[in-house]
Amino acid sequence: MKKQQIKDAFSLPELLIVMGIVGVISVMMLTIVKPNEITMKYQYYNAYNTLMTAAYNITQDVMLAIQSTDTSINAKDKVFPQSADELCKKLAVDPANPTTKYGYINTTVYKCSTNTPTIGKNATKESFTDSKLAFIASNSMRYYISPLYSTNFNSNTLGAIPIDYFVVWVDLNGKRNPNTPEWTGKRLPDIVPFVITTSGYVVPVGHPIVDTRYMTARAEISTDIRTRFGEPKSFYSAQIEAFGNYQEPMSDVFSIKSDWDTVFKDTNIIPYKYPSGESILQDCVPQNGASLNCTVSIDER
Repeated sequence: MKKQQIKDAFSLPELLIVMGIVGVISVMMLTIVKPNEITMKYQYYNAYNTLMTAAYNITQDVMLAIQSTDTSINAKDKVFPQSADELCKKLAVDPANPTTKYGYINTTVYKCSTNTPTIGKNATKESFTDSKLAFIASNSMRYYISPLYSTNFNSNTLGAIPIDYFVVWVDLNGKRNPNTPEWTGKRLPDIVPFVITTSGYVVPVGHPIVDTRYMTARAEISTDIRTRFGEPKSFYSAQIEAFGNYQEPMSDVFSIKSDWDTVFKDTNIIPYKYPSGESILQDCVPQNGASLNCTVSIDER
C-alpha cells in the first residue's frame, strides 16, 4: 500500500503575518510612487492660505498708513505694491533683517531687491531657474513673481472694469521633481499659479481649478435665514453653481471665469478643458442686477 502524503500549508497566523507585510509594502510603494497626489491638497491649500493671509495683512498696512498722521511714512506704503520688487519685499521676511516692518512669509532665501527677478504668465518648465527665484519660504516652497499686469474684465452691470494683478508661481514641493507647471491631466505639476490683485485678493487660477487633486470647493449660498453649501467639487464647477455666466469683479473676484481665458490664452496656465454638466443653483441667480448672494468657498485642508 502506498503511504498517504500529507502536504504542509500555511497556518492562519502565518497568513495574517504575510498579509500584514504585503499591506505595509503597498503603503510604502504608494507613498514612493505617488507622493504628490497624497500631499498636494495640503501643500496647495497651505500656499493659498499663506498668500491670502499675507495679502490681507498688506492691505491692512496700507489702510493704517493712509490713516496715519505720521509724515515720515513712505508714499509706497500707502498703496498696494505696484511692482514685483515691492510685492516681493512686502510678502517675504528678509532673514538678514527679521525685525523689519515688511514681510509676512518667513524665508530661508531672499532675493527681493530693486531688481527682483520676474517670471511672466507665459512661463514654461525652463523658466523656473534659481536665477528667477523671488524667495524660498521656510517650508521650502519656492516663490516666483510676475511683472504687474493690467486687464479690463467684464462686469454684467458696470461694463469693463480695469484690474491690476500679479501672477505668483509657487513650487509646492521645492526642489523635488517634477518641477514643472505643465499639466496634461495625468501628470500632476508641482508649480502652480495664483493671481494677486492690487486690491489684495488672491485668486486660484490654472489647472488646479479643474483638478480636484489640488483642491475642492463649494458654492456658498447666503440667505436671510442661514448660510449653506453645495457639494464639494472642482473650483470651476463651484463657480458655475455660484455665478453661472454672471461676472461682477468689483463684488467678487471669484466670479471672474471666462475672462481668464483671454488673459491666459496660449499659456501653461489654462491647457485644460472645462468640466461640463454644471448649472447655476436656483438660490444663486442674480435678480435685476442685485448684489450677488452666492460665492465660492475653498475647502480647507
